[in-house]
Amino acid sequence: MLDELQHGQGADEIEEDVDQCQIEKVRSSGEETEDGDEQHRFGVEQRKNLINKGECVNILAMTATPIPRTLTFAIHGDMDLSWIDEMPKNRLPIKTSIINSKNIDSVYQSMKKEMDKGRFCFIVFPIIQESDKIDAKDAESAYEKFKNDIFKDYSLGFLHGKLNKDDKKSIMHQVNNGEIQCLISTTVVEVGINNPNATIMMIENAERFGLTQLHQLRGRIGRGEYQSYCYMIQRKITENSIKRLNILEEHLDGFKISDEDLKLRGPGEFLGTKQHGYVSSKLIDITNDGQIIRHARTRAFEIIENDPKLTNHQNLKNKLLNDYKHMLEFVNIG
Repeated sequence: MLDELQHGQGADEIEEDVDQCQIEKVRSSGEETEDGDEQHRFGVEQRKNLINKGECVNILAMTATPIPRTLTFAIHGDMDLSWIDEMPKNRLPIKTSIINSKNIDSVYQSMKKEMDKGRFCFIVFPIIQESDKIDAKDAESAYEKFKNDIFKDYSLGFLHGKLNKDDKKSIMHQVNNGEIQCLISTTVVEVGINNPNATIMMIENAERFGLTQLHQLRGRIGRGEYQSYCYMIQRKITENSIKRLNILEEHLDGFKISDEDLKLRGPGEFLGTKQHGYVSSKLIDITNDGQIIRHARTRAFEIIENDPKLTNHQNLKNKLLNDYKHMLEFVNIG
């Protein structure tokens, strides 16, 4: 989750995000199962600590957007994979658009039309307050402007990670009761909110967010029967940001988005804690050598099945123990 700091998310909001993630433990036949929803929110060390809470622990991880390291484990066959590739009944595909900041007034007009029809809207910002260190629009200043000018005829709410739990509950109670028409927020709304009446997600400074965050934010809308729209406001144009936003505009499938994220950011470390980045390797290209990887996995399983202690493969055993022994604690953490 520390990866998200580079996109403008504060530590206070990361802690709040973890509070919203669902972790359940199920005991059965002497084994324990850790059931973790929103798996992408947890770092490798955090997932290791969860596993260490029991003995013979099975892991069931759920997410709409697996991080590069987790997806790489699945590609290598080190995690069994199941996915739902159908939308729930009566839901329409979300229409996603990249909007130049010069055309933002058209988005405001669309939001007013939706709210006039009784729909609900989100406006998400990368930071709470104006910052000298981060060149981005902040939620606090925008809320005052919206409340006193652009959306003065509508009921607004302001939600962020620094609010106490009672205030957060009060705001969400008003949202669920229809007392708030538009919620100005930070990424604290990324998980744990299900409002079938929400039809617009406007993301300010969308270029500052990662693909996973953008897809998760978009997932807060389109949960009912109404057509929904995600508007990604782009203020700083770079080659990398164009690539990322285009992926979101073109795809709704979280696994396809994660696959593209893997290509952009790299797989991270199998035997370490980095969840993305390109690890130096002269032997394999994780994004292009899928057939070789599958063949190598099949051969590796054959070796272990016939020689589980690697008695007849001493060179391989010595290589593993000499070069990777200090990192083997992470080998089962996807």
